[in-house]
Amino acid sequence: MRYAGRPLSLKLAGTFFWQRALRIYPLFWLSLLSASFLLGEGWNELHEISFRTLATYLALPTVRHEGYTWFIPELIQCYLAAPFLYYLLRKLHLWRFVAFIFALGAVFMAITVHYWRLLDLIHGFGVPDPNALFYRAIFSSNILFFAGGLCMPLLIRQVKPYVNNYVTLAFLVAFLLSMYFVRDEFFIILFLPSQLLLFPLFLLSVSCFCLSAIAANRTLSLSRAIAYLGGYSFTLYLFHWQYFALLKKIG
Repeated sequence: MRYAGRPLSLKLAGTFFWQRALRIYPLFWLSLLSASFLLGEGWNELHEISFRTLATYLALPTVRHEGYTWFIPELIQCYLAAPFLYYLLRKLHLWRFVAFIFALGAVFMAITVHYWRLLDLIHGFGVPDPNALFYRAIFSSNILFFAGGLCMPLLIRQVKPYVNNYVTLAFLVAFLLSMYFVRDEFFIILFLPSQLLLFPLFLLSVSCFCLSAIAANRTLSLSRAIAYLGGYSFTLYLFHWQYFALLKKIG
């Protein structure tokens, strides 16, 4: 909706990447620099210029950061995939795009559930880094969540005639139940080998709850305060470890 369904072009992609870079990098670099001075241990290497340091500062998708900045490469990865996903959404149209996300998600889920078995199967076949190969499926799940968010405005328009307060309440109950069911003790009771088998229920229920609440135009309790905090959540998260370090230094 923000880009009004415009065809993908270099100018459109450039505008998107420029806006994201301004949002992510200045605060990220400031966070890394302050961490290298305040936190010391584990961050001293940032003072030395090397290819690894450069990769860290650029948050390249192939580099997994240490500590609290681990999720920045995942964000960058989603943004790099965004023009392709935008093109795919326009090409496949809404429901085929949603089906594509679900199908790919099912593949990722199967790989994740059978992770160690798959590693054993290809052991000795000369695959350079099988562990990284299959972990890629888990890591790429974040791109699927991002893709789901991309089609949310179109879904809201589609479901608007069918939702009301009762539907929203039903999805809220389903969401709360799913949070309860993904607790560890339920795996023992239900003889499930992994949380991953219940996790899709959690994702589906929270997505449907958000979708129906927005489509029904419901204002939830404390929504204004939460939205305000949400606007600053990136900054709060990037610097929270430095806050702790400073508090410790002053006793």
